Amino acid sequence: MAKIVRNVALLGATGTLGSHILTALKGAGFSVTAIQRKDSTKTVPQGIKSVKVDLANKDDLVSVFKGQDAVISAVPNPALLTEKTMIDAAIEASVKRIIPSEYSTNLDSPLVRKLPIVTEKIKVRDYLTSAISSSDSPTTWTSINNGPFFEMCLRFGVLGPNFREKKATFHNGGDNLVATTTLPDIAATVAKILDPAHFAETANQPVYIHSAAISERLLTDLASKVTGIDFGTVEDGRIANLDIDELVRDSDEKRSKGDMSGMFNYYYQMMYGKGYGGPDFKELSWNDRLGLKTMTEKDIEEEIRQKKLKCDRVLPLCGRCARAGEECSFPSSRKVNKGKRKQVRELEEKLIQLEGRIQTLSAGEATRSQDLGTFTGTATFSRSPALDGNRGGVGILEPQGEDQPPSQDGADEDHHGKHSPAVVASTELLEELQVTSFPLGT
Repeated sequence: MAKIVRNVALLGATGTLGSHILTALKGAGFSVTAIQRKDSTKTVPQGIKSVKVDLANKDDLVSVFKGQDAVISAVPNPALLTEKTMIDAAIEASVKRIIPSEYSTNLDSPLVRKLPIVTEKIKVRDYLTSAISSSDSPTTWTSINNGPFFEMCLRFGVLGPNFREKKATFHNGGDNLVATTTLPDIAATVAKILDPAHFAETANQPVYIHSAAISERLLTDLASKVTGIDFGTVEDGRIANLDIDELVRDSDEKRSKGDMSGMFNYYYQMMYGKGYGGPDFKELSWNDRLGLKTMTEKDIEEEIRQKKLKCDRVLPLCGRCARAGEECSFPSSRKVNKGKRKQVRELEEKLIQLEGRIQTLSAGEATRSQDLGTFTGTATFSRSPALDGNRGGVGILEPQGEDQPPSQDGADEDHHGKHSPAVVASTELLEELQVTSFPLGT
């Protein structure tokens, strides 16, 4: 069957999800061009063409989109203000297919559309559909709806077991099924949508996929089996069983007072609440039509095992658990890198010294002593991405000068503005999901 789509423009190619999409497209034989912002310092893999443009300039985007058959967005924190320019440019350039940065839950559900965490994605979807329906352009669209990312569920403990804390949490009993998808499966779906075998049937509609439909209780049991961690039971009090309605009421009350600290509870409502689309993915799923395999319990066990092995490989370089004030999630006998431990101790000593100095600073301004350099501004916590991967390390307090916006551990540097907020350790989970899955709406 002749290819309908050959040339693909990808925004967010260096991000958490975008890098997987890039790999899948390249493996499927598409010619991919990574669209990056002008001042991006991120590099794309060898053999991939990169074009740097002003992403807020429609004319620039029209110019680079001409000759492209499809435009795919995998940018973090998609908002109508930014995505609208991309959509308008793609339509004007007469691309054949737009895949927006949605990668979310069932946005057609009336209940979901009321949630504050998907407001911007709904705005983007609504604008995209109206722009294409009112245009004479041959452009079509497809959104990918995949539920929560499976890797994030494992990493942050939002689907039962929390490996860092060696604890588990259930919501509304822990037996509700949640349809969740791995990043490689999402990426494979993008490539399949652009394949001539599925291009026509996926036009102008959402495509629902899932790698596994699993409950908190089952995932906790499998995690215990693989890792040896005893998470306990609800009956013995070691597993908390939370009521989602109570969590949401608390979040609503906080939001009414301008307090956004309870925003993550809306994710739980979206995942486990009846009518919000969690288990509906099994009924709506395109897996069979697209040839996507659904994970068995053995497959899920292997995913958990690989997470454990990854943790084993980077320890004692890791530092994630240490930064959270906890012991290693997977204790076992390992070789100890004494050199790295010495470096970590030295960093910790410097951190203690710095924290002592900061305690003496005024609320808004500070002057560092001569041996640490001089700055005037606000001190903010921020995680360094370089210390969060296989190289390990500890979180460091980074004073930010007046002209130095805080860094953000985002999924994709290419599409963050110059004044992105700092990522604070206490909001690590919310920030990462905001970047890679569901943005907070306003």
